[in-house]
Amino acid sequence: MDPARLARRLLLSRPQLSSVSAARRCLLRRPPSLFLNLRGLSSRPPVIDERYYILTPANPDPHHHHQNHSNTPPPKPSYVLFLLRLSAVSGGLGLAFFLGSTTLVSVCDRNFPSIHTVLKTSDAPITVTLVAVNVALFALKRGVPSLTPLLVRYGYLRNDVFEQTRRVSTEASPALSILLSSFSHGSVLHLFCNCYAMYSFGSAIEFLDGWSTLLAVYALCVPFTVLGSFMLRGVAAPSLGASGACMGMVSYLAVRRPELGMGIIFIPNVSISIGDGTLLTAAYSIFSIARSVITKRPGFIDHGGHLGGLLGGYLLASEVQRIRKQQRSARPWYSR
Repeated sequence: MDPARLARRLLLSRPQLSSVSAARRCLLRRPPSLFLNLRGLSSRPPVIDERYYILTPANPDPHHHHQNHSNTPPPKPSYVLFLLRLSAVSGGLGLAFFLGSTTLVSVCDRNFPSIHTVLKTSDAPITVTLVAVNVALFALKRGVPSLTPLLVRYGYLRNDVFEQTRRVSTEASPALSILLSSFSHGSVLHLFCNCYAMYSFGSAIEFLDGWSTLLAVYALCVPFTVLGSFMLRGVAAPSLGASGACMGMVSYLAVRRPELGMGIIFIPNVSISIGDGTLLTAAYSIFSIARSVITKRPGFIDHGGHLGGLLGGYLLASEVQRIRKQQRSARPWYSR
């Protein structure tokens, strides 16, 4: 008999206890190659599929079975209070990322002459660094199998766990995943598209307003992307990627330099203004969310996170524009 079929039959013959239900479901959904490798029938290593590591446990709260012995489900916390806590935690993580990254760059700039030279002579050193961090995390997740469960656990924005527990940090969804999900990607194509957009728009922001503004856009888009993904996605499902930060870069440039042109990836010789491109992107995201709500068939693209990133970049650019306008009006008329 096939080892995989025998293992399934043995598992199905056991009583369906809640304590082993999560492990049973995870084992049943594993690729058959995992069972074949146990018997030495296959020399190939098991294929790493991230879907097997993001299963929601049957009991997200490890102390839940001690707290509730009745058949009635425990009351969920208030939705509004949860949104306030999620906003505070994600905003704090974004602020910590901004302060930590700017401090690190400043210290390296003062103490390491080679880094000082790179920051002064290179076109977009911080943009390249952000792209390299995203690529490195993806390479570690796919290249080191022992790190895959850890990087998946901290690299997915678990909207499903948020919806079930109304808690910002749980065993299945640590709070740090709110920040690290903006640096994680699910496939090579996903990584390429986001890194291409990040380098294109991030280098323009870094050249226009400096590397600290670029880090501020990335950091501010963390809470806006999280809230948009949770409130507007239309389905309680995990999400990840730096697309929310990329959308924030697009809307930032659309406010600061609306006359700039932008191309459409995979469609050569087509260019539109970045202001029109931002409006088209927002309209497409709203249309996709409305279609998902009407048809009850959500897609795999997190349009809610995209809208959140667009809003975050727009607000930051509007504030920068206001500050620059005040600075120009405070100067003498002959130096404006």
